[in-house]
Amino acid sequence: MRKVILKFILVGFFIFGVLKYGISNSFSDDIVKTAEDYFLEGKEFMERGEYEKANEFFKKAQYLIKEDTNKKQSKPKDEQEVSCHSVNEKYTDGRDYKTIFKKAKKAYLNKEWDTALKLYTWGLSKFENNSDIHYNLGVIFLRKLDYFNAAKHFEEAASLNYKDTGAYYNLGILYEKYLDNTKKARIYYRKYLRFVLNKEEKIKVEKWIGFMEKYGKIR
Repeated sequence: MRKVILKFILVGFFIFGVLKYGISNSFSDDIVKTAEDYFLEGKEFMERGEYEKANEFFKKAQYLIKEDTNKKQSKPKDEQEVSCHSVNEKYTDGRDYKTIFKKAKKAYLNKEWDTALKLYTWGLSKFENNSDIHYNLGVIFLRKLDYFNAAKHFEEAASLNYKDTGAYYNLGILYEKYLDNTKKARIYYRKYLRFVLNKEEKIKVEKWIGFMEKYGKIR
């Protein structure tokens, strides 16, 4: 029994260190707050000698911290590096659209968002049903922190290409993190899971949906 109690105390002190002494700077604010609540409840049970209950709450706090760490280590691809799609269209009026789209892509790669936005917007006026242009505009608006327009263009891209996993994934991130609609985020994450081929990415997103559901993140 003494070893079990010591284990509870060590876990509790580990979480306490994470929450109190600045290590928490590497964790999300909402994760820290929830983990701290669990830790305090666990501490109360421990002080009353209810070690099994204390262990339950310490484990909940520990799980939250572990999951947040894993999530950051496997940071969503849209936050690491979002590449733009190549635009392929048939040109029938003699204009050199290919060069224009190359310039747009070059501006994007050089992080010249305004130039890229101008060129892709012009391209959209010529090819309004091109899913790649809508996707690229979604990426640019995301980089410019214009989340509503980013979502609008990603949704349009997905409607024109129902297998566009990049659009679904980015919509999941947008609605979860920036547009405060985790129900909608879950819908898009699930659409992503229908078409994604990478098993590792699929498992990560499945786990994250489970985490959101288990800890009341769906609202």
